[in-house]
Amino acid sequence: MKKTFRVLGLAIVAIMLSFSLTACGDDDDDDHFQPSDFKGQDTALVGSWTKTETGTNWSDTETIVFNSDGTYEETDVEVNGQNTRTSWEKGTWKTNNAKTQILFQINDSSDRSDIGEQDVENYSVSSGILTLDRDVYLADTAN
Repeated sequence: MKKTFRVLGLAIVAIMLSFSLTACGDDDDDDHFQPSDFKGQDTALVGSWTKTETGTNWSDTETIVFNSDGTYEETDVEVNGQNTRTSWEKGTWKTNNAKTQILFQINDSSDRSDIGEQDVENYSVSSGILTLDRDVYLADTAN
């Protein structure tokens, strides 16, 4: 009988520990957005933005162009050794300025399975730097 209570007690402690050690998710509202909250375009985003990452024998350059008519184009060029892979998507964008979030609606894509998807990302713009969900893009001053 003592053994049964000991096993039962250990099971209860294990269950309680599993609840107390469970981490809370991040506070992003990305999965619970309301499309009606995205009403316009933040004009600070309009233009071309580029993010480049490099390593030994590889590079990844992503460019996003936000147009003032609410459309965007994104191109990603990955170079690994002698191989180059280019992917792209096009669609529309709107912002929720109260939460500094941007809503992307994918209308066309090199990965055809993305068409019709929506993506919400947090953003900030300051001094020629765009941050989209922790990714940093620099303003393309050549265009």
